[in-house]
Amino acid sequence: MFRPLPGEAVRSGTAKVNRYFHDLYHHIAADLKAGGSKFWGLEGREHTAQVSQRQREWREWRFRYEKEDRENLAQNAVELNAVGESEQFLPALFCSPTMELGVDISALNAVYLRNVPPTPANYAQRAGRAGRSGQAAVIVTYCAAQSPHDQYFFERRNEMVAGVVRPPALDITNEELVRSHLHAIWLAEAKLALSPDIPEILNLTGTGYPLKKEIHDIIDPPALAGMAHAPMKRVLDQILASVDGRMPAWMSDPDDFVSAVAQRAPEDFDRAFDRWRELYNSARTQLMEANARSEITGLSGADRRRIKAAQMQASDQITILEQGKASNGSDFYSYRYLATEGFLPGYNFPRLPLSYSCDSALSVRSRAFFGNFASLITCTLAGFSPTTITATIPML
Repeated sequence: MFRPLPGEAVRSGTAKVNRYFHDLYHHIAADLKAGGSKFWGLEGREHTAQVSQRQREWREWRFRYEKEDRENLAQNAVELNAVGESEQFLPALFCSPTMELGVDISALNAVYLRNVPPTPANYAQRAGRAGRSGQAAVIVTYCAAQSPHDQYFFERRNEMVAGVVRPPALDITNEELVRSHLHAIWLAEAKLALSPDIPEILNLTGTGYPLKKEIHDIIDPPALAGMAHAPMKRVLDQILASVDGRMPAWMSDPDDFVSAVAQRAPEDFDRAFDRWRELYNSARTQLMEANARSEITGLSGADRRRIKAAQMQASDQITILEQGKASNGSDFYSYRYLATEGFLPGYNFPRLPLSYSCDSALSVRSRAFFGNFASLITCTLAGFSPTTITATIPML
């Protein structure tokens, strides 16, 4: 690691142009004018959650570019070309923590970390991508001057590079965690196989979008609570046994707690869809209002374009809400949605991620996790935070 010495601007107290970036941009402009550059032809691709799992796999093949990877690329050439993905060797990947786990690129010899990872465990995961075949590897970590976290570890680098990897802590008797697992047992005992699409669960023609009658017929019978009590209690007993039988402060009697959860489960299941109902109703309202405005005569061209954009935006929101079959990319896949709402157990972090989608001149869409908004705010994010980017470059 290197610490730059104070420059002329710091010594003189007078603000000056940063010569590094000044020269960098001038050199790039000169190269563009000359029609050539040593950096031209160096392709880099994104490897983040913004990219579909299928595309990430293709890029891992291109990045490794070993015999099996080249065969896979040749077999999938038509599909790759259809979405503009090359079959050629990919020299650089720009990654978020999607590259931390489950990706083995044995030929990788260098990792550049755009910022200091949060913990030594994260550092070990990210830096450990390189040198997995026993070869020497170089790890470069950039410490941002304006980041207290980065500067702390710049001064105490051994705490990060050779720091203690603390085991994760989990309160297994957390009430929401216990309740969601008992809900999963209750749903299994109900033998209710949910459709991936939420519109197949709710009656969209009824006021307030209630659960469909066939769903009510399965979850409402009082006998279900009694039938589910024994397996739910068995799971709760296993949880309590793992903490030596100590009951958490929020629980008075295990049997009473299980009975209460089982009896309230139909109501909690129904209530879990309230956020979807609110989002869907908002999108439908926006579409109807835009359609009504489009019938007004004498509107200017600009007004027409705004109305058309509102119609397309609302239609897009409705499509996102209605289609859950693509469980890999849909946040409204029924089981995943119920986990996000806390009714079922979910093992992703955070449980309630927040993202939004908006119109962009670039027309690039991000995955959208809609928060608990009164209306859907559609936004498009064309990039991602530079503080979470990891660039991995193989040296072949």
